Amino acid sequence: MSMTSFTVDRTERLEIQCISPLAEMYKLSPFVWHENDRYELLLRAVNRSDDPEAKVSRIYSGLSRDGLHFAMGEHPVIEPGPGEEDRDGCEDPTVAVVDNTLHVYYSGWAQARNEGQLLLAAGEDSQHRLQLSCDGRGVTIQGQCDDRTRGARGAGRMLGVGGPYCMGSVC
Repeated sequence: MSMTSFTVDRTERLEIQCISPLAEMYKLSPFVWHENDRYELLLRAVNRSDDPEAKVSRIYSGLSRDGLHFAMGEHPVIEPGPGEEDRDGCEDPTVAVVDNTLHVYYSGWAQARNEGQLLLAAGEDSQHRLQLSCDGRGVTIQGQCDDRTRGARGAGRMLGVGGPYCMGSVC
């Protein structure tokens, strides 16, 4: 089996145009897709704090004509809570558009349980608040902490076909 290689011709800076409070936040894990002659972006935004437990992520959306300069919305499209599944953070969005519905898979963080879960939110488009799918039961894979993952923020053992799988940076 041969490997296909690629060459990077150049890199270009991605510009995020935003106002407060997003302007002061860490911006991470962008997901970009092209739809209807424009580029759309979802990204994880985290408030700055010296206390790691006070850093709570949420997901913002943006639009671009060229895929490099994004004008971000003023408010998150996926916010923490009110349920336990993502009360302490909404992280790392991934998008699938099926039958004109936007499906966003993301990691929900529950600090009290030290647990992450793969969640699913859905809506008409990325510019409006997205809701947990399945009538509020949007958990797709339940996280379980064990001795190997306990204490690692964002880590959880994921049970699934062929699992277990680990989520987060430490397993």
